[in-house]
Amino acid sequence: MSRINNAVRHNTDYFVSVLLLLQPCFKHLMPTIIGLPLFFIGFLLLLLLHCKPSQIALRSLSFLPIVGLSVLGTLLNGVVDSDYYLFVFGALAFALASGDTRWVKPFFIVFLVMCLIHCLATISFYLFPDFGRQIIQNSLLSQYPTARDYRSALSGSYSWNGMHTSLCFILSSGVAFSGSRHSKIGCLLCGISAIALLLTTKRAHLMFSIAAFTLMFYLANRTKGISKFVKFCLIVLLILIAFGISSIYFPQLSLVFDRFSETSENADELLSGRTYLWQHALDQWTNKPIFGQGWASYKFSWIDGGTPVVSVAAHCVLLQLLAETGLFGLSLAIIPFFILIKGAFETSIHLDSYSAGTRSLVLASAGIVAFFILYSFCGNPLYDSPMFISMLAIFSFYTGSTVFI
Repeated sequence: MSRINNAVRHNTDYFVSVLLLLQPCFKHLMPTIIGLPLFFIGFLLLLLLHCKPSQIALRSLSFLPIVGLSVLGTLLNGVVDSDYYLFVFGALAFALASGDTRWVKPFFIVFLVMCLIHCLATISFYLFPDFGRQIIQNSLLSQYPTARDYRSALSGSYSWNGMHTSLCFILSSGVAFSGSRHSKIGCLLCGISAIALLLTTKRAHLMFSIAAFTLMFYLANRTKGISKFVKFCLIVLLILIAFGISSIYFPQLSLVFDRFSETSENADELLSGRTYLWQHALDQWTNKPIFGQGWASYKFSWIDGGTPVVSVAAHCVLLQLLAETGLFGLSLAIIPFFILIKGAFETSIHLDSYSAGTRSLVLASAGIVAFFILYSFCGNPLYDSPMFISMLAIFSFYTGSTVFI
């Protein structure tokens, strides 16, 4: 009977994960009036199944300050964007569920599948452009002017699609490096997601994904000598050769490197006017340097071709946190992420003593955290639901699991 109950609980965790991830992963296809209630149902089910106050680790209390900041800022600034509510309630749910982390593995399996859907859509829309444009983008995504072609696929812009494909690549790498019987499947998914990521032409996502991949490879093989590093270099060389051959037949694959070439010739193209956004964040921070102006208070207005434009993102999480939450809030937000990296390095020494599933989770967690930290210097991962939802789940896994030292 207990085995049956465990199987039912395990399958229920997959269902709960689907409810929690539909809105973050498909927000541009799904009306908020549907996606947000589904998320709240998942939130309640997660608490019902896994909230055990007597088992909640003391480390999970580190969730509370940033949750308090976000709740207070959301209420004071009257935020209506669903992402802020996903952040607040996601952080609360994952903190309270950290006493029983059996839901984390199903959560990331579902997350990998949903990100893989974005990768497959990107490749399909590239191969069959009329299908993607007419069936999806001209109907379901018509309200997003940046949803133009295969590069954005099922998302409202190629930046969002770049995030989904990057996360798929990192999660797949965790499976590939886990040493399990699923490693070959992980390698296949790495290849699919790498092609999709290249097709999005996102430079930062590509660089940071490669950095995360390299870190994960190092953590998975740090105790196995120089031979693994040599094999890694050979694999990279073969991939580059395969890419060079493929780009002859599929020139769109090389567009991302063409963009790197353009950037080297014109640095202003890389910054894309972001220096103005950064300067405004610094100006806002200097007015209230300790506690900031309040969560979600950043706004920068300018005129683009005669049309007023308002940006609520500084394209640098660190500067935006300074502006909105001051030095106090910035410290609360970034210190836990570096603790996660430290924990991953310490745990990687003992990876061979854990199950393949746990190894893949540890490695993928390290990769996602590394990607998050790097992307924070030029993007908005703390304010983009697929990224912060994955980070919150990782943090819950860290605070509640006995794996990390």
